Amino acid sequence: MQAVILAAGEGTRMRPLTLTTPKPLVSIGGRTLLDHIVSVFPDEIGEIILVVRYLADQIKAYCGTDFHGRKVTYAEGSALGSAYSFLAAAPFIRDERFLFANGDEFPDPEDIKACLEYASFLATEKLAVA
Repeated sequence: MQAVILAAGEGTRMRPLTLTTPKPLVSIGGRTLLDHIVSVFPDEIGEIILVVRYLADQIKAYCGTDFHGRKVTYAEGSALGSAYSFLAAAPFIRDERFLFANGDEFPDPEDIKACLEYASFLATEKLAVA
């Protein structure tokens, strides 16, 4: 199974942190956002399609072609937004089912596990409502 991670944005709301570091490589608790994301993926995720654009060379240097034991394929994202960046990954998606994650969120491993029990699913980030 493949996972698509959007990691192409400029992270403007996190400046000045993201002036020289892409948001997916910002360190939180001693680990990058990408490390946090991929570490909760189940074993059946064998390939990651990373959609990159802003400071892409840093992400490519950090992740290489094998990240956390998973093959990495890169797609060139778009400055037009997330939808266009996701479309850049389409030619690389071979599996009927794939997992999608944004490169700036913390997916819950139990939520991912529950989603994978279905033939198709759409998971969104949980929002706290006051």
